[in-house]
Amino acid sequence: MHDDTNDNILPVLEKMRTLRMQKGITQNQVAEGLNVSPAYISNVETAKTRLNVRVLRFYAALLNVSVDYLLNTESDMEAIDCEIISALKGFSTEQKKQLLLFLQSLSEHFPAEM
Repeated sequence: MHDDTNDNILPVLEKMRTLRMQKGITQNQVAEGLNVSPAYISNVETAKTRLNVRVLRFYAALLNVSVDYLLNTESDMEAIDCEIISALKGFSTEQKKQLLLFLQSLSEHFPAEM
């Protein structure tokens, strides 16, 4: 049985799996965090089990990306953007605010080329 819905979700699942592996996170770790079996996670990532909102939100939080980023397979976000977001995970709110001020100042002095 072929399901066209699966074709639409495959790029999302591939992005989730790729990001998970890039961060060195195992399926066992994901399963532990969701209190499910590793086989379930494997089945989700290979589209044998439907992806649900709970799992999608967990992956987004775990990978430090937005749900929108995971769902948007035609994103203009580059790999470097993901690395920056990942690096911010260890920053405090105050550090993030200071970094934002610095970046805003930097962009005023050195506008991006279009």
